[in-house]
Amino acid sequence: MSSNYAGYLIKINGVNGGSDYIIDTAKYIKADSYKTSVKPIDLDSYTDGYGTLHRNVLTHKPTKTEFETREMLTNSEMSELMSNITSRYIIAKERKMSVTVFVPEWDGSSIDAYWTQDMYLVDPEFQMYGNYHGVIHYRPTRLCFIAY
Repeated sequence: MSSNYAGYLIKINGVNGGSDYIIDTAKYIKADSYKTSVKPIDLDSYTDGYGTLHRNVLTHKPTKTEFETREMLTNSEMSELMSNITSRYIIAKERKMSVTVFVPEWDGSSIDAYWTQDMYLVDPEFQMYGNYHGVIHYRPTRLCFIAY
């Protein structure tokens, strides 16, 4: 079976005909930190009188994808990453954007695939490591994208 991996993990899709932004894995994503999960949604599922669960799982399966940035990103590197993300918000106050993520789970047609969904960025917390010769450096920052 061949892989559908196309060389990236996360792509923020452009708005109003604008360009897409692929997050550079080597530059920004800390090794061993990319996680993604699929969250099936039940509607009116129930357990009958015999204890058997009857699930009514909806077709829409929102994903949650997160990673940590590399240690010691400079302020200019962090600003570049965040401005490329925030400039592609569909609704800025919600931090809503269209995101394509690599999901290594069966999607009905392949074992690993890219899923595109409207997602929001959960509140990132930026922690400075220090200021060295006038340059700010950051500790790893968790960026988490959750689908609507």
